[in-house]
Formats: sequence, C-alpha cells, structure tokens
Amino acid sequence: MPPSAHVSASLDDNNETWVSINAWLEGQDKGSVVYLALGSEKLVGSSKSFELPDRFEEQVKERGIVWKGWAPQLKILSHDSVGGFSTHCCWNSTVEGIMFGLPLIILPFLVDQGLNARVLKNNRAEIEVPRNEEDRSYTSDSVAKSVRLIMVEHIGMKYRDRDKELSVIFGDRKLHDLYLENSNV
Repeated sequence: MPPSAHVSASLDDNNETWVSINAWLEGQDKGSVVYLALGSEKLVGSSKSFELPDRFEEQVKERGIVWKGWAPQLKILSHDSVGGFSTHCCWNSTVEGIMFGLPLIILPFLVDQGLNARVLKNNRAEIEVPRNEEDRSYTSDSVAKSVRLIMVEHIGMKYRDRDKELSVIFGDRKLHDLYLENSNV
C-alpha cells in the first residue's frame, strides 16, 4: 500500500530530529536538494557499518547535512526543497520516491535491489550510477555525473517528467485499493 502523502502522522512536527533536518531544508532553494538514503544495512560479510571518508562531514557542512541515525524519510521526500532522490533501490524507498514524483539516482548493492533497478530501467524511471568495471565499486565521479544528469542537464528532464507521471499512479490510494479488491489472489 502506498504511504500516505499526509506524513505528519508519522512524526510529530516538533520532534528534535525533524526540527533539525527541516531547518536545513527550509534554507535551500526549491528542488535543489538531492536526498541520499542508503538504508540501514550492514556491509555484506562484515559487522562494520558503512563509513564515510575522513573529514567528509566537515567538508560538506556548508552544502549538506549527514544524518547517521533514523531519518523521517517521508517528510524529507515531501519537502519542496528536495528535487532528487538517490537510493539503494529497496522497494519501499523506491515507491516513496516515485510517489513524490522525484527522479531516482540509484545505487543498488544487494538482495532485491538489482532486480528493482532493472524494473525501473525498463520503465525509464531512473538513472543507475555506473560502476567501476574493475572492482564493481561506485566512484565519486560516476555518482557526481549521475546526479548532475538528473538534476541539472536537459537530458534529465525525461526522467524528471517520467517520475512525475508515475507519481500519479504510485501515490493513488484509491487505485491501489481498487486493484486489491479486484485481484483474484
């Protein structure tokens, strides 16, 4: 079922987490923010969580914020300053991003994420960040080029438009309920 477009019930507007994040979002231009969410998964075969490069938070503090704990994703995605969504391509996050009409910049890592990426690519609904051919890693250059393509370049307009079209379908609770009522499951 698609999440409700009315997201205030999921988190109180006075919650300290939301207040901090919202204060930063309010200072940004409409559609200028790329929200990056990589989920809460651990590295495969390791008990170690994903680590940011040394001094990363210090280097980006004027241009962005790093939030290491739980974040109110629906509230962030629904904010007017957010114009793109970079995700690891789990299905819930993917549906939420499309529901709000945001172009997706995807970085699939494991499990069903690659399959979800293929479904989206077949429907022209996202840009997948290219991997380094030698070790299959993502490079900072490939991420930057993909973000620029979606957010700035004219060619990215087709993705931005497509996700706005899909948001009408993905965010339609009545359509979803009708489908469930009429399915022969």
